[in-house]
Amino acid sequence: MNAHFFGAKRAYYATLRFARPVLARFGLTPARFDLLTVLRRCHEHRTWQSELRKALGVAATTVSRMVRALEELGLVARSRSEVEKRQVNVRLTDEGLSRVDLVHDHVIDPGHVDLAVDSALGDEWWFDWAHCLMQKDAVEGHFTHMRKAFGDGATLHYPWHPED
Repeated sequence: MNAHFFGAKRAYYATLRFARPVLARFGLTPARFDLLTVLRRCHEHRTWQSELRKALGVAATTVSRMVRALEELGLVARSRSEVEKRQVNVRLTDEGLSRVDLVHDHVIDPGHVDLAVDSALGDEWWFDWAHCLMQKDAVEGHFTHMRKAFGDGATLHYPWHPED
C-alpha cells in the first residue's frame, strides 16, 4: 500500500521473530505477555476486563478470548464485579505473577531486550549508551506520532528511558 506502512509492518514482524521464541521458553506469546504485564502493574487489585481492552488497544472479543485462554492455563482468574455487575474482574494468579516475573528476571532486567534494540538501532555504535539512547528516543518519537495520527488508543506504556 505504501513504503512506510510496509516498513512499519515488516519491523513489527521482525520484532515478533525475536520475541516469540524468547517468550515461548516461558510458555507465553508477545500478546499474552502484554496482557499479563498490564495485570502485573496492578496485581494487588483486580482489573476490569474492559480496562485491559483499553490498555492493549484491541477489541473486546480479543481480550475475552485472551483472558479465557490465560485462565485455562492458570495464569489469570476472572470473577463478576460486585461493584458493577456488567464488568468482569481479572487478576493474576500466583502462577501468572511468577511467570511474568521469570521473564523479567531472565530476559528484561538483565538487559537482553535492550541489547537487541541497541544492536538494531545503534548499528556499529551499539555499545555507545548515549548514541543508542538518542536512536531510541528518535524511534519512540516517530512511533508515538504515528500512533497518535492514526488514532491508536492503547494506553499500555513500557518504560524504556532511564527516567521512566
